[in-house]
Amino acid sequence: MGTLQEITFHEWTFEHEFPASFSIQAPAVKKKYLVASPHSGKCHSIQFAFDEILISCAKIEIHEPVRLQREIEGEGIEMLFVLKGKSIVTRNNIEQHTFSEKQHNLYYGCDDAIELQATDGKLELVAIHLSKAYYLRLLHQSNMLQQQFIHKITHNDYGFMRAQNFAITPAMHLVIEEIKHCQKKAMVKRIFLEAKVLELLMLQTEQIEQEERQKGEDTLKANDLLLLTEAKRILEENMIKPPTIHKLSKLVGMNESHLKRRFKATFGTTIFGYVHQLKMQQARHLLTEKNKSVSETAYEVGYQNPQHFTAAFKKYYHILPSELKK
Repeated sequence: MGTLQEITFHEWTFEHEFPASFSIQAPAVKKKYLVASPHSGKCHSIQFAFDEILISCAKIEIHEPVRLQREIEGEGIEMLFVLKGKSIVTRNNIEQHTFSEKQHNLYYGCDDAIELQATDGKLELVAIHLSKAYYLRLLHQSNMLQQQFIHKITHNDYGFMRAQNFAITPAMHLVIEEIKHCQKKAMVKRIFLEAKVLELLMLQTEQIEQEERQKGEDTLKANDLLLLTEAKRILEENMIKPPTIHKLSKLVGMNESHLKRRFKATFGTTIFGYVHQLKMQQARHLLTEKNKSVSETAYEVGYQNPQHFTAAFKKYYHILPSELKK
C-alpha cells in the first residue's frame, strides 16, 4: 500500500500470485483490490498517481475465469481501455457491462464496488481515474454525447457513457504504449504522463465527434460505413506497403471515386493522408520509446531514403526526428 500526502508524483509496481489483495491511496481516489480465484494465476500492475489523476496498467494471466474485486472511495470518471482479452464489469452487484478486446469506454462512479471478471487466459487493461472536477474543467463545452455524460455526472447518475463500447484506435493504442513504457523520471515523467492522458481524452473526444458526424450524414448508407471501416482496417494493417486506391477499391468492393470521396467525408482525411498519419505516429513511437535511429525508423515505416523521411517528419511535427533523440 502506498500513501500520498505532500508527494506530487508516486509510482507502485505489484507482482501477485492469486489470491492477492492490495490498496492504493492517491489524492484523487482510494482503491482496494482483491483477486479471488481457486486456481493459479498472476497479476502484474503498475500505478502512477499525481494530483487529480491515477493511472493503472494491469496484466492478468489465468487458467480459469477469475474475479477482480475493487472498492473505490471517492467520486470520479474512469477511462477504461481493454487491450487484450474479454471481461465483464459488474457495478455494485447489479449493473453489468461487457468488454471485448480493443474496446474502451468512460465510467462515472462514486464509492463503488466493481467486479471485473476475466473470461480469457490473458487480460490486459489500462484504467485512468480522473477527479470529477478535473474532467468537468476540461469538457464542460463539448459534443452532444459528452454533454449527455456530463449531465449524468452533475445529476449523480452513475454508469458508463453509453451501452456500446468504442473501438481503440491505432492512435490511442500508441499513446497507451507510451504511457506503459515511459522511461522518464521524477517531474518530467509526471508532466509526460499528464500530457498523454490529455492526448487520450482528445482522441476520445475526436472519435465521439466523428461518430456523431457520421450519424448526421443521411446520405451515408450503412453498407458504405461497413466498407469504409474495412478499408480503414486494411490500411492500418498494411501501412508500410499500403494497397493502391485502385486495389483498395477492389478489396472492399467500392467504386474508386466514391471510396475517395466517402473516406474523406467520414474520417476527415484522405486515404493517403491517413496512411501518412499512421506512419508518422509509428515513427514518433519508434524514435522516443524504442530508441531507434532515424535511419532504422525511416526503413521500418516504409521510407527507403532517410532524407525523404526526415523531410516528411519535419513537415508533420515541425521538428527534425534527430532532435527527438537529444
